[in-house]
Amino acid sequence: MEGRVVYLSEVPAEPGYSLFDDVPHVFDRNKCAELLGVDVKTISREVQRGNLKCFHVGRNLRFTREALIEYVKGAESCI
Repeated sequence: MEGRVVYLSEVPAEPGYSLFDDVPHVFDRNKCAELLGVDVKTISREVQRGNLKCFHVGRNLRFTREALIEYVKGAESCI
């Protein structure tokens, strides 16, 4: 699977624009992995570690755009 890392410097600094504005409010594990440019297994590990918040719909995991932004901001502090 090919992925793409999104660097915060690539995000336009326009007023009113925020990271992942063009992303749906809720999405599945595959879309989350695609957005972060990582494998689906990485998403599962981050959920198990408690680093990435999600919720269940039946047996499936769902992620919110806000949870993804919080995760990315948390990763920024590690740099």
